[in-house]
Amino acid sequence: MIVNVYKPMRFDKHFVLLTHHLFAVSGVMPGVPKSMMFSAKAMANWIHKQCHIDGEQWSLRPRYEGGTFETTCFDIFTALAEMSVQASQNTRCLSPAVCFTLSWGVEDVVSDDAAFASVRLCREALGLSAMPYAAVVRRNDAHTWCNILVSRIPESGGKAASMWRNVDTLQHACREAELLHGWKHEKGSWVIEHDEIVRPRKKG
Repeated sequence: MIVNVYKPMRFDKHFVLLTHHLFAVSGVMPGVPKSMMFSAKAMANWIHKQCHIDGEQWSLRPRYEGGTFETTCFDIFTALAEMSVQASQNTRCLSPAVCFTLSWGVEDVVSDDAAFASVRLCREALGLSAMPYAAVVRRNDAHTWCNILVSRIPESGGKAASMWRNVDTLQHACREAELLHGWKHEKGSWVIEHDEIVRPRKKG
């Protein structure tokens, strides 16, 4: 697994990216002008107008155009509002959202269950398991990837979770997931040697 971590950002920006991954076909949202493609409000309105799907089908892991969505929020329709409202309780945190991606190579067989299990492992490693989150898994012929958006703000509106050394923490979590699911062992700030997760050896 390869992890790519973005700087803590606003919920609206990355929720748009998640929406694109779930609904966009070839990068285009049907019925949404290009000028509105990066508007969280436009995306929310599009979902409400276009997705006439019964609540049971969307209750846990909604699927659309090959993408699969999972959230701890009430549903996809309210995820952005729920995370934003909760984050607004802490007005001092200027970057309440954390966004990162996980990706797997063509040689890895990755089910939805395994992908979302890896997401949970990463959230737990970051100390964000109790925070609201949303994630989208997509696939093409080359690889599987997952975009994850997590709140740093607890439900109480208290102190935001620290992201100190978050990249290093996620690297270790990725190695754990590789061992657990038998995926290809990638290199990074942590590596796998003889089924053990260790720091890479210094050359020379």
